[in-house]
Amino acid sequence: MRKRSLALACASVAAGLLLGPVPAAHAAVAPVLYGAGSADSPASGLVSVSASSDSAITSITAHLYAPGSAADAPEVTEVSDFHLTSGTDRQGTWRTSSPLRMADLGT
Repeated sequence: MRKRSLALACASVAAGLLLGPVPAAHAAVAPVLYGAGSADSPASGLVSVSASSDSAITSITAHLYAPGSAADAPEVTEVSDFHLTSGTDRQGTWRTSSPLRMADLGT
């Protein structure tokens, strides 16, 4: 149950990527989210996000929702302590600094 809940919760991540300033002459291309889920192993509790953008990604915030929840359901938690672990600030992988614990979901 524990691994399943974390996997489903991570699959429900909506990651908000904040970009640095974009020159007016260039239309901003929306960031591309390649994946979000458990970093290393589900038991680690760390969340990993892979993304790219035409501008530097300056922060990432993941909004997590309960598995199977309605579209208008409140989020279970918000995570924003991501740091770049590989790649560049324009294309890379970010991971949370501390493990995510969601007691309400049994993880």
